[in-house]
Amino acid sequence: LTPDEGSILFRGKPITGLPKGEWDAYRSQISYMFQNNALFDSMTVFENIALPLRETTKMSKKEIESKVMARIEQMELSEVARRYPAELSGGMQKRVALGRALVTDPKIVLFDEPTTGQDPIRKNAILGMIAEYHRRFGFTAVMISHDIPDVLFISNRILILYEGKVIFQGTPEEMESFDHPAREEFLNSLEG
Repeated sequence: LTPDEGSILFRGKPITGLPKGEWDAYRSQISYMFQNNALFDSMTVFENIALPLRETTKMSKKEIESKVMARIEQMELSEVARRYPAELSGGMQKRVALGRALVTDPKIVLFDEPTTGQDPIRKNAILGMIAEYHRRFGFTAVMISHDIPDVLFISNRILILYEGKVIFQGTPEEMESFDHPAREEFLNSLEG
């Protein structure tokens, strides 16, 4: 896909029109955590986390097993590695989905509405988990969310889209001096 206008840069380099090899190298540095976790019911926790390595690398079965088990231990999922998603709590399913997103050691992880439909306690747990693993593994987290308090809780940079255009990008502190009608709308949404 090409943008309707503007350009998409990754580490200062435009990504549109890249040769296949460069495109594949770029794609291998990005991962995605789906809003609904998107775990495969017919696969165990181990198999779900191993899937990206099996599909996108030339790693041996032994290398995959070693890497997946290390990630499972890091995500505190060792006791459920052979279980299926339906046998897990919602919080554990989120950790499995995050483990799958991180198993390829991405530079960037996209989070699509990670707290949608969650109660306040689970929301805070999910945001805390993302923040903790972000610190531990050092990836760049890009979170798409309509829940503004969530964004402010976890973000050190914010980008605001308004009517399909980027109208602000900066820190939460820089947003204080941002002058645009959407700012009031944004701040009012914090009050509920």
